[in-house]
Amino acid sequence: MLRKRGLRRKTTSSHVLRHKFSWVGLALLFMLGFIAIATLIYFPAITGSAVQVVNYGPAGTELAFEVRDVEGVKDVTATFLETVKSGKIYFVKNESIKFNGVAYNKFRVTSADEDKIDSFLITLKLREEELLRKEIAVGDVRLYINGKEQETVMTAREGAYYYYSVRTSQFGDYVIGKKNVPAAKVEPVVVQEEMVVEPVAEEEEEPLVGEAIQEPVIEQPAPVLERTWWMGVKEFFSGLFN
Repeated sequence: MLRKRGLRRKTTSSHVLRHKFSWVGLALLFMLGFIAIATLIYFPAITGSAVQVVNYGPAGTELAFEVRDVEGVKDVTATFLETVKSGKIYFVKNESIKFNGVAYNKFRVTSADEDKIDSFLITLKLREEELLRKEIAVGDVRLYINGKEQETVMTAREGAYYYYSVRTSQFGDYVIGKKNVPAAKVEPVVVQEEMVVEPVAEEEEEPLVGEAIQEPVIEQPAPVLERTWWMGVKEFFSGLFN
């Protein structure tokens, strides 16, 4: 009888241990699931995305940080309009952004503290090889935010990279690239035909050869003599003798 009781005690103890291990396993699985969900929420899992944590950013100060996982973006300097505590700035790759042109990269910038951030000073870092592959000229690179072109200034070239600087106060859809310029409409030109009047050549008179050139003779009237007293006397005596 004593042996049987001992066996029962051993069986009960092993069952309790097994039950404890199962609870520990469930707890570990729950914790791993919670960590995974939290990671997906606070740290975007899409390749080419990044998140910047702002533990404390007093109003009027700047925070410079490097953006490692977003193609084309080197670093960002954020200026705070109001104090930010435990804030986050997200840079999430988004290929669904509509863009009429050739894109080097597309991503979305968001934050729960957008109204507290005054502006961004963004440094772009673009590979020459990628620009050539996408047929984007160095001078045509622009940053577009929500479809609007931003002033993009090339600041340097180091090795195989070109650097650009952009200052903006906007959040939303960011596109680095070159926008297509619509071709200018060429209107047909109507050419009016002009009437051309050809001058009529005047006939040249052939010069007279061997003949004298006769000039027109102008007849002059005979001179009219005025009747005088002496002429009257002469006519009187002429009449007497005749």
